[in-house]
Amino acid sequence: MSAAPTCEKTDVVVVGSTGQVAIQQGHKGVDQPTENQKVKSGVNHAQNKGEKMHISQFADKLRCQYCGKTNKTREWPLQGDYVPFYYQKEPGNYTLKIACPHCGKDWYVVWDQNPGPTKPLTF
Repeated sequence: MSAAPTCEKTDVVVVGSTGQVAIQQGHKGVDQPTENQKVKSGVNHAQNKGEKMHISQFADKLRCQYCGKTNKTREWPLQGDYVPFYYQKEPGNYTLKIACPHCGKDWYVVWDQNPGPTKPLTF
């Protein structure tokens, strides 16, 4: 006799053919989405083309060039974390303008190479 297969419980977010989102409790490896459903994930996996998550490890730790206090931004270039950047008081080749909420002055995050288009961050 063979042993019964074991499975692990998991919650799955599914999108129906009408675009309605639902959370279903299922068993990993047993319950699979039907033909008219696709699994929706918060991460941009290859199987979830069209869903994009844009995050940055640096966008909330930017230092003002005038007062030195930490600034945050709600937008960041798509490849901004992967292309070397620095801060300065004047715009550069590829620039993101930051308005400091502490001292009120404008300063810039600058990339020498193209970091891609600037998009809103997903928090």
